[in-house]
Amino acid sequence: MKAVIYLDSYFFMNLVLNSMLLSLLRRIRRLKGSMLRILAASVFGGAGACFLLLYPSWGIFMKIFFTYLGIGGGMILIAFGFHGRKKFFQNLCWLTGITIGLGGIVQFLTEQYTGVFYLETGESTVMIAAAAGTAVMIWLLKKLTGWAEKESCLCSVTLFFEDRSVPVIGYLDSGNLLKEPVSGKPVMVLEESVFLELFKGQVREKMALYLEKEEMQWDLGEPYAERIRLVPYKSIGRKRGLLKGFIIDRMVAVMGEKDVELVRPVIAVYPGVLSSDQSYRMILPGTLQ
Repeated sequence: MKAVIYLDSYFFMNLVLNSMLLSLLRRIRRLKGSMLRILAASVFGGAGACFLLLYPSWGIFMKIFFTYLGIGGGMILIAFGFHGRKKFFQNLCWLTGITIGLGGIVQFLTEQYTGVFYLETGESTVMIAAAAGTAVMIWLLKKLTGWAEKESCLCSVTLFFEDRSVPVIGYLDSGNLLKEPVSGKPVMVLEESVFLELFKGQVREKMALYLEKEEMQWDLGEPYAERIRLVPYKSIGRKRGLLKGFIIDRMVAVMGEKDVELVRPVIAVYPGVLSSDQSYRMILPGTLQ
C-alpha cells in the first residue's frame, strides 16, 4: 500500500516544527533573533524538507549532509545571522541535538497518544506531540538553567580564627549589599552554628550566650571585645534591624581557578538556616568575584 503525502501539509508541519526548534535554540543559546526571522528561517527549512521529499533517490549520507548542514545551517544564518565560524558550528551542533531530542520525545508521545486514543498517526497527532515535547524541553531547560546558575554561584570558603579553620560552602549573592558602617567593608553572612565552630572552650560558651541574648553589647573580654561589630540591614517585612557581627582573622574563597583572600573580614551571624536544602551556609557579596 502506498502512502499519500500532501506537499502543502508536509510543508506546514515542517514550518511549525522548525519554528519550535529555532525558538528552543534561541532560548538555550540566548541568541538574538526576531520571530519574523525565525518564521523566514522556518519557511526555508520547510521548503528544504519538501525538496528532499521530491528526490527520494539520494543516498542516506547525502540526505543527512543536506538536512543538517544545508537546511540546518541555512536556518541558523537566516534566523540569527553569522557571528563567526565557531559560534555557527556550535549553534549547528545544538540545533542537531535539539532536533534529535525533540524527535525522540515526539515519537514516544505519538506512540502513546495513538495507542491510548486508537488514532492513526497524522499531522495533527505529530503537532500535538511536538507541542507537548517542546513544553517538556522548556521545563527541563528551566530546571537545568536554574541548577547551573545556582552551581556557578557556589564556592568553597575556609574561615580562619586563631588556631582554628572551618570550611564552608558560600553563595555569591549580588543582592548582598551589607556593609560595616565604620569601615565600609562588605559583610559576609554566616549561619550561627558554623560561626561557633571557630571557637572552643569558654570562649565558645560566651560567644553562644552573646548571640542568644537580645543585648547588642556583651563583655567577651580581650582580645575579642574589639572585634564585635553591629551590622544594620533592611529586609522585606521588617524595615530595619541589626545583625551581630565579628571580625575573624582571614578567609579564603576558591572561585574557579583563583583564590580570593580577605584579611580581617566582617562576618554577620545569622541565627537561622540560609538555604533550605543546605547547599550553602554562607552568603558572600557579589562584588567578591
